[in-house]
Amino acid sequence: MNIRSGKELSQRIMADMNKTLSSSPRVIARLAINFMEENFEKGGFQSAEGKVDKWEPRKNDDGSGRGVLIGKQSGRLQKSGTVFRADDKAVVVGVPDNIAEYGRVHNEGGTVRPRVTEKMKKFAWFKYKESGNKNQFWKNLALTKKKRLNIKMPKRQFLGNSPVLSNRIIKFFNNAFTKSLKGSFTIKR
Repeated sequence: MNIRSGKELSQRIMADMNKTLSSSPRVIARLAINFMEENFEKGGFQSAEGKVDKWEPRKNDDGSGRGVLIGKQSGRLQKSGTVFRADDKAVVVGVPDNIAEYGRVHNEGGTVRPRVTEKMKKFAWFKYKESGNKNQFWKNLALTKKKRLNIKMPKRQFLGNSPVLSNRIIKFFNNAFTKSLKGSFTIKR
């Protein structure tokens, strides 16, 4: 059996591991963004291997091409995954400030209180007429006297701690370590 000198072997492994560690923040950030995008595609949060906590369906969906959270029209939230920091101290991913509140309410659930405007009421009348004067939701919105609406949104998590993401990160490091050990030992007969 031929084993390289211990010092040479440990130096090579350390060099490989340092290279892996220096690139790992960017790789981990990319894994997290991909994880977020997969949650949108699956329509739920991957809370465990093979388990997806599906999002609650929308109420009053008039079938106009709108999807539960994924925004089949714009997909703005789905495409918003951003790396804020990726260095040797931390990896921080999330959504940018301009849609952070919108994303937070969807991710954690909560209540939003939009102001009722004349433009909103005109749109509600349009939708009511478009439904053939059958959709009571739009009529009620068009006739409301309220200044603000209280809309309770269920939790539709797409980003957060998950064993699925943790396992992917661990797998990245395991593969890197295994690769650095490959070829380190040779057996001669």
